[in-house]
Amino acid sequence: SYSKGASTIRMLSSFLGLDNFLKGIKIYLQRHKYSNASTNDLWAALSEASGRDVGKFMNLWTQTVGYPLLTVTDSDDSKSINIVQNRFLSSGNATADEDKSIWWVPLLLGTSADPTSFTDDVLSDRSVSITLPSNYAPSDNSWYKLNTGSVSIARVKYSSNAIKQLSKGIVRGEIGVDDRIGLISDSFALAFSGQSKTSDFLTLLQSYKSETSLVSWQEISSRFDSLLGAWSEEPESVVEKLRKVQIDLLMPLMNSMGWDPKPDEDSLASRLRSLAIRSLGFSGEPSVIKEAKARFNRFLVDGDTSALQTDIRAPVFAIGVLYGGEAEYNVVKEYYLNSALPMDQRLIALNALGSTRDPKLVQKTLDFVLSDQVRNQDIYNGLVFLSLHRESRQLLWNWYKTNYATLAERYRASMASLGILVKICAGEFTTYEMAKEVQDFLKTKDSSKFERALDQTLEKIRGKADWVARDRDDVNKWLSN
Repeated sequence: SYSKGASTIRMLSSFLGLDNFLKGIKIYLQRHKYSNASTNDLWAALSEASGRDVGKFMNLWTQTVGYPLLTVTDSDDSKSINIVQNRFLSSGNATADEDKSIWWVPLLLGTSADPTSFTDDVLSDRSVSITLPSNYAPSDNSWYKLNTGSVSIARVKYSSNAIKQLSKGIVRGEIGVDDRIGLISDSFALAFSGQSKTSDFLTLLQSYKSETSLVSWQEISSRFDSLLGAWSEEPESVVEKLRKVQIDLLMPLMNSMGWDPKPDEDSLASRLRSLAIRSLGFSGEPSVIKEAKARFNRFLVDGDTSALQTDIRAPVFAIGVLYGGEAEYNVVKEYYLNSALPMDQRLIALNALGSTRDPKLVQKTLDFVLSDQVRNQDIYNGLVFLSLHRESRQLLWNWYKTNYATLAERYRASMASLGILVKICAGEFTTYEMAKEVQDFLKTKDSSKFERALDQTLEKIRGKADWVARDRDDVNKWLSN
């Protein structure tokens, strides 16, 4: 995939050093500027620049599917750590046939003794033991972090005690933003795949209450939204407790940022505010809902343009429709239909129409997106939020089935569009029963143009069903405590 390709280049440039990497790229471009070139030509140029046999350790990354899971354990004397690599699969443990690859993985190791420096080792066998730096001493405040900077393509699994120590380092502000993001990403992926417990992920999140980085919050929000989506068919009391966890995480950030931009604020802060308002509003935080509704009315009803800065219009429109009725829905729809407005602002309104949970208004949205008042390329904007709420998810799927022939004809020339539609209209289901229903319905259709998207959708649904079945009791116990 493009993502793996970009990540591989990032890992390689970090290992070789940026100067050597750029020198090699210059050699490659100069040498092949009037001819075709292959991957091996790139490796040869980088080898020439760095003095390392790049092809020897990079060919496996480009010729083999997947990437590794690194399991880290402490040695008995606490002076070294042991690392074992296996193939990582989001569906769980790899079989013997699936786990034959041995990847070459740079092992950058940072510690609490000096968070700004790290040891530089390489894993090229199934397992390796790495000696911890001499200035590192195990204590109540010590920690170590493998894959410093999150530059290597690998998931890292730590012991519960190591995660506990890393959490303390996060709270004290000792761990950099790339590593904070990597820890969240790995913890979630391990929970989803069954390599660790979801309660470990929830516990790790508690150390991020003072987080201020936009990219960290984007990772946290994305992963927590996935958790809420997977658990959305659980009893409402459980879902409400999970929403309360999200509210408790985000309220310190919301209180510090406020609703209006500060004079010296940059665009990242504006985007962070928007994220906080959206997540808190969708999770039901009363103070955010109250303020959002007030600003919604001032802006859309009273015409007070100062009530909503551009960056927070999207979440406020969505919250207004979500907790409003037909009047709020209609005023947002009229905003979308105002052709004098820039299209990006109109699409904010179209997105918001999908936030309603009222069955009658859901149906109005579904009818509207198929009308000639919505461009073909914009139909997804009106559907995305409908897929996120269990109250509207089934109505969306029924609409997809009823209108399948119309949709297939409209997007017959676009494989990507048909793939996006099946992911939106079916991908948020969470049960084996719905996976079977989706598969059975599309089995009777010509799904050849979006076969890969359908396979990914079915895998996603079954993965969530596996996850909830496996960790339902674990999450309930954590929430009770």
